[in-house]
Amino acid sequence: LCIRDTCGSSIRDGISHQLAQSADAVIVCFDIHKSATFERAKRWLDDLTHKTEIPILILLGTTKHLNEDVTRHAHHSEAQQLVSDTGIQYQVVCLHNTVAIQRVFETIVDVVAAANKAKKEKKKNNNNSKKESSESNSNDMQQQI
Repeated sequence: LCIRDTCGSSIRDGISHQLAQSADAVIVCFDIHKSATFERAKRWLDDLTHKTEIPILILLGTTKHLNEDVTRHAHHSEAQQLVSDTGIQYQVVCLHNTVAIQRVFETIVDVVAAANKAKKEKKKNNNNSKKESSESNSNDMQQQI
């Protein structure tokens, strides 16, 4: 798992989609208390969803306060609407709750591992089908001779 932290600066350089092209997952973070960070997160998501195909895209709202009622923040409902329109996953975590943050990464690892396993199985099945087809064609040719 390769992790890059761009601190949001890459969007200005127009390279966010280039960074994400080879990514299995992207987490776009914003501070639920700061409008500017949410606006930047929306621009990142817009850029990423229109220029790349990322298997896992997560919008992650962050706060420093434990046990905070995040539903009372204006960005919470807007973030929920944004993700319901796009299929992006949305979560809010307290930066002091390392267990919650760890779960985000564990979920990504599990999903990526399952996707990679499925790709390998599909490739293996395709190779077996090609091999069987080739052997069948070879047998057909031998019968014709």
